[in-house]
This record gives sequence, structure tokens and C-alpha cells, in this order.
Amino acid sequence: MHRSALMRMALLVAVTGCPGGSGEIGTTCGGNDDCSSSLQCLNGRCQPRCQRAPDCGDGYSCEDDGSCKPATGGPGDNCSSEVDCAAGLSCQLDKSAAGSDLHLEATCTQENDTAPAGSECVLDADCRNGTCALGHCVDVCQKSRDCGAGYNCAVIPSTVVSHALFEGCLPESGLLTWRIPVDNTTPEVLIPAPTIATSVELVMSVPDPDQKVGATSVMAPNGNRIYARPCSSASGACTEAEEADQFFANAQRHTPGFGQSVLSIPSGSSVGVMTGVYQINLASQNADDSVGTAIPQVTAVVRLDSGVHLELHLFFLDLTDHPCQATIGTDPLNAASAGTAPGFQAYLDEIHTVFDRAAISVGAISYEDILDHPTLDGLDAANAGDLLKLGKYATGINVFFVRTLSPAGIQAFGPNPGPAGLSGTRQSGIVIGLDTLCYRSWTALAHLTAHELARYMGLYHNVENGTPDHPTWHDQIDDDHTGDPSTNLMFFAEPVDPDDQPPPVLSADQREILTRSAVLQGSVVP
Repeated sequence: MHRSALMRMALLVAVTGCPGGSGEIGTTCGGNDDCSSSLQCLNGRCQPRCQRAPDCGDGYSCEDDGSCKPATGGPGDNCSSEVDCAAGLSCQLDKSAAGSDLHLEATCTQENDTAPAGSECVLDADCRNGTCALGHCVDVCQKSRDCGAGYNCAVIPSTVVSHALFEGCLPESGLLTWRIPVDNTTPEVLIPAPTIATSVELVMSVPDPDQKVGATSVMAPNGNRIYARPCSSASGACTEAEEADQFFANAQRHTPGFGQSVLSIPSGSSVGVMTGVYQINLASQNADDSVGTAIPQVTAVVRLDSGVHLELHLFFLDLTDHPCQATIGTDPLNAASAGTAPGFQAYLDEIHTVFDRAAISVGAISYEDILDHPTLDGLDAANAGDLLKLGKYATGINVFFVRTLSPAGIQAFGPNPGPAGLSGTRQSGIVIGLDTLCYRSWTALAHLTAHELARYMGLYHNVENGTPDHPTWHDQIDDDHTGDPSTNLMFFAEPVDPDDQPPPVLSADQREILTRSAVLQGSVVP
């Protein structure tokens, strides 16, 4: 709130003196010595001591002893935090150059008549405080006490001044998601990764499902290129083996896809998330990998903590009179019956077991039917986007159970990785074909589903078909290539006897990648 100069002077008088009086909350006071030691005299009343600066109001800091201190910064004065500036002013960054320590300097400036901190933004002018970062209005800070509850003071890289940094209030956990406007088919985007980022994701899409979209180059904040688009076997520029060799030589995994693709950093244990700005070039592409005509739509997702909780949203298409009824055991298997069906619940228990080994809790499971799209009951994988865009949940993973999947041999389908924090896209979920139960058990289907969920969350095959002849064709995880690779959850093929196998294993580094996935919720189970 705004306060007059007279009120600020009165507060300054009111918070001086020696606390230790008997006044309780709400008691009239003239100074701290009129209030009990756990309170302060604020605006003439005994009130609780502050935990954070917003407890005091606009134009005040919260001191270490819990007292509110009025700011003295006037227009044009240097500041290092929003709390340095008097009411009606904001601490605004000078984005023309960085100081000697590479930190941006700031001054107290008349606040803008626009959105408050935490609001979505595109430009600095969209924000009351004149700072738009990671798609949101950010208050400049010096310590976390300067920020509101649930926010921390973090180092944020500038996308305007190269290598420059500033400190701003960011949520202490969860996701920051924002749209990045682009106006051409081969744009360059800049993604800032603050100190508290655990993963960075870029979701790219084009309205034409017959065109591909994806990154062509990724430069890390340290100046190293961690991804370059491999040569194109589709255009005849190289062989498929040469294209694969270049793909696996990249420090970062990524594959452009028709209609939509996701770049998720990190994809392995050799390259983590670096504080700084990622420079990413992307393009729409035709089927032969030539430059396309569609302008990409781009969304950035930055995770600010590690996750432990995986939500699953289960959707059942029409499974009445399924040919594999002997194994399914319930007719029909649908949202109403699945919650108590013994076979299906054993299937979920086995998925729990797999992810428990990664210290990830599977819970908050929802059940829904989709009975108004009969053309998708038996799904051709080429049309999977028409089903996945029905995935209406932005948190967790949408899982669709269909009667059959084709072409023959496909048991499950989903993106690798999938979009986190977004619903209703052509990749918003995975598909499980229940015709697999005609020749496999619920246990085998659970392992297959866990494999597909892990792919959605950012893991790749631990080894690929052809690795004996091409030793580089494996994932970027440092510690998962010991022992029998076929026992790993991410093995490229089914084990010899998938119906009689213990839960597949995950390595320590694979578990680390999973907990960084933007799909997961934080440590508090909803």
C-alpha cells in the first residue's frame, strides 16, 4: 500500500525505543516499548513482527529482528532491492550495461501503472517494477526476506546484457511457464536459467502436422554448443547410420517432430543445468528436412525444484467386449470399474513399485471415460495426436487406454520427452494398447507403461539396437551401462520372458534425471 511522508515519519518514531511493554496485538502504542517483546508498534498499534518485507507494506524493509523499517531511497537513488525505495517507487534495473561485477545496477524510479510482481509479462513495461524475466514480473531483491512468502531471492541472468546478472524474487518451487513470441520460421530464442533452476524445457509446435519443428542448435551459457541438428538422411545428405552417429555425439538429446517437439535440459548426467542464458535456434521443417513455411509457437518451462510426486490421469476409451477379456478380467474396463478391478489395480501397484525405486511417489490418480470418439478406440499411431490433444491435465501425465494400437507390434506410443505444464497439445500424454493383454500379463504391461512414462519424463533408451556395431549408440547416463542392460527400465526391447520378470532397475543418475522432470510435483503431496 502507499503511505504518505508523514505516515513514514510516524512509523519511524513508532518502531524506535526498547521493546518490552505489555501491549498485546491491537493495543494502542506510541513505540515498541509499549508492546510485548514479540510485537512491534506499527501505525500506532501493537502488531506481530514481520517475517518478510510485504508484511510491512510498500516502501518498507523487514529487518532481521522482525521490525519494519521505512525506505529512504528517493527518485534516482541507487538501490539493490525493491525495499530500498520509498512507497510509489520501484527498484528498476539499468539494462544498458553491467557493473564491474557483472551485476546490473538499479535506481529507484517511479513505478509503472501496470502489473504487480508475479504477473505474466512479455516486456519490462508490462510490470509495475519494470522488470520482466522468465515471462513474469520480478522484484529486484538482495535477500529472501525482501520477497513475499513462498519466494526466494535468486540470481537471474539477463537476456539483454550478455553475461549480466541480477537478483530477483522467484517462486521457491514449481514451474515457471511462458510463451515466447516469434515471427519467422527460423527464430532464435533466449532462455534464462536462474541459480535455482533444475531443468529447462522448450515446447515447440506448428499448426501443420505435416511439418516438423524442433531445435537446430543449442548453445549453453558457457558458450559450448551442446546440440547441433544431425545431417539429414531424408534429404540424402548422409546415411541413416551417419545421422545416428551425429545424433549420439551431441551432449544434449533432441529430435524434431511432426507438429510438435520438446527440448528438455538436461537429458543426461554429463551436462547439467547451467546458470545463464541458453541460446536456442529452431525451425519448422518439411518432411525432407528442408526449411518449412510454418511459424513455430514456442513455450518455455523452467523447473525451480526437484520433484517426488507423479500424478497420473487415466482415460479409458470404449473397451466393451475386448478380445483380450480373459486377461483384463473386467467387462467393461472403464473409469467406474478400474478403481476396484483386481488386475488393473495390480497393474498400478507394479507401476508404483518401479517408481518407488526412483524415490518417486505415484499418486493422485484420476479416472475418466472417453466414449464420444469411437474412431480413436482402435488407434493408428499416425493419428495419436488427435487423441493426445484430449489430454486436459497440465500437471502429471495423461494416460490413454485404447482397444488396439497399429501398426502391428506397437504396444504403446508417446513423445520422448513430453510437454510438461501444458495440456491439450498433440503430445499431451501417452497411449497404451490393451490388445497387448492378448499375449502379455498385467505385470508386463505395467513395465511397458513405466518405460513409456519415463520416456515422457526425459529418459532415453539405455542402449539402442545396433550398439554392438555402434558403441556410441546409448544414452548419456554415466552409471547405467554395467551388468545386463536388458534389466534396465529403458532397454530398447522387451526381455525374453516379459511376463516373468522382476521390476526393471534404474540407475542413480537415471533417477536424478527423473526427479528433475518438470512433469513431477514437489515434495508436498497434493
